[in-house]
Amino acid sequence: MINKYRSWNAECKQFFYFLDGLYYDDEKCIQYVLPTEQYRFSWKNAEQLIELNDINGKYPYKGDIVRVDAGYGGDNRYDEAIAIVEFVIDFDEAYYNLNNILCEYGSVMQDFTWKNDVEIIGNIHTDPELLIVYSK
Repeated sequence: MINKYRSWNAECKQFFYFLDGLYYDDEKCIQYVLPTEQYRFSWKNAEQLIELNDINGKYPYKGDIVRVDAGYGGDNRYDEAIAIVEFVIDFDEAYYNLNNILCEYGSVMQDFTWKNDVEIIGNIHTDPELLIVYSK
């Protein structure tokens, strides 16, 4: 299990990462952050990596914007959905959900597989324009 998190720092306008007890300022976790700079990573808005690859082999994080090629019972209007990866705690279980922003159905949990049907196209921090473009 990969226990990796990212945190958006609005002041620096960049992500900081946490992996295996160390803080990093790059996604590949090569350049670690000095202890005096660790405050740049905020656990308050930390987003966990999900161990499910998209069609390009990338791992999504909570807060990523994804394109889902799913199809909804032959209705071509909903063959593609744009969704935000979110973490849901529902009664006694916790799971990742794709919250659909493109159509009225809301959640996109049926008829797709992560590896074949999901593509990461951005995230809510650096690509907010995707939320506007696809919600029209």
